[in-house]
Amino acid sequence: HHLPCSIAHNGPANVSAYFGSKSTGAKADGMEIQEAAFRGRRLVGSTLPLPQNHRGFVLEKAPSNPDDPDEWVVRSEFREITYWNHDTMPSLCDSLPRCIDWLNISAAIHKPVTTDQVASV
Repeated sequence: HHLPCSIAHNGPANVSAYFGSKSTGAKADGMEIQEAAFRGRRLVGSTLPLPQNHRGFVLEKAPSNPDDPDEWVVRSEFREITYWNHDTMPSLCDSLPRCIDWLNISAAIHKPVTTDQVASV
């Protein structure tokens, strides 16, 4: 979950037990809309799949390792992310959907071009 607020906690949280959402049945920009509340504030959000061949990870700094003090360990993995707005409907123009779009755009513009493709232009 990507919430429109700061939470002063850096540990695990039983999100499924304490943060519930429900589908509204509505769509905006082709995205299914969900509703929830957090600390008394209404949230409206949508779940976005990560592009093919992409995964998200929740990382945690590894216990002290004298050989590698900057080592991290994977705590969990995800292939979709639900982002939330306060009171405003999710939109493909929001920053998170645009970031996910950039992953696809970046892959396309950095894709190798063959000499045959150049010659055909």
